[in-house]
Amino acid sequence: MCRINEEMCNEGRMEGEKGKSIEIANGLITRGIMSFEDISELTKLSLEEVQALANKSK
Repeated sequence: MCRINEEMCNEGRMEGEKGKSIEIANGLITRGIMSFEDISELTKLSLEEVQALANKSK
């Protein structure tokens, strides 16, 4: 049971980190100050994820 709780906490933390990365990527995309490749490298999101975020913000 403890291992299940630990796994759930780790998943929640990962989702939180990804959410923060998406928030940062959206800000950088909006400002247009970095290439998608640089944003991908900085946020650890895939290039495809960054491009999808950019397409959503249009």
